[in-house]
Amino acid sequence: MSKLMDVQSHMKEKNVNIKHFGPDMRERLSTNLEGLLTSLRQFSLSKASKNVHRIVLNCLCSQLWGYSSNAHDFNQTVLKFFAVLRLLVQGTLGIVLITLPELDPGLLSRVRHYGDYVFTVHGFDGISSMNPLYEEYNGLLDVIQLPWLGGSLDLVARPATSQWAFKVKRRQFLVEHLHLPPCLSDTASRSTMPESILSGSQPKLSEKPADF
Repeated sequence: MSKLMDVQSHMKEKNVNIKHFGPDMRERLSTNLEGLLTSLRQFSLSKASKNVHRIVLNCLCSQLWGYSSNAHDFNQTVLKFFAVLRLLVQGTLGIVLITLPELDPGLLSRVRHYGDYVFTVHGFDGISSMNPLYEEYNGLLDVIQLPWLGGSLDLVARPATSQWAFKVKRRQFLVEHLHLPPCLSDTASRSTMPESILSGSQPKLSEKPADF
């Protein structure tokens, strides 16, 4: 039987410190993002900064994070935040995981430059789930960007495919290849079977050697 993990006891055993930040949706987006950066600066100066810390920002830049006066102000605020956040985390033991809502394609392409790993998640609706190829999955996970090794042009990893599929089973989140390589078992079994060979020959017309 599977045993549920006691999160509180596990945190005490591993000496994990948690710090929450809740944005105020009644405030401006710039105000909430500045408050978040201030909290991250204070945390980086504390004793906990010597340990590995994970920063999770869920649905960043959505309506839950405040409002903006216009689209230009929104774009400038978002780009400034990502630039400052990368400089703040660079050279530290921090790992930042950010989920974004659907943004303007132009803004999204510029935001991707500030990240090392970029993935897109597509959840299946009722129409997509009718496809027999997707019937056992809940969505797709596409690899958009991988980091480079130093100043070289070699990627940190070269996966067999950039498109993955995920499914949720009870308390498990499983990620699998969407396009699996063909199974070679049939080919191996066919190689042991006798094969018929067809050959042709010219009928014998004369016993005289050919003249050249």
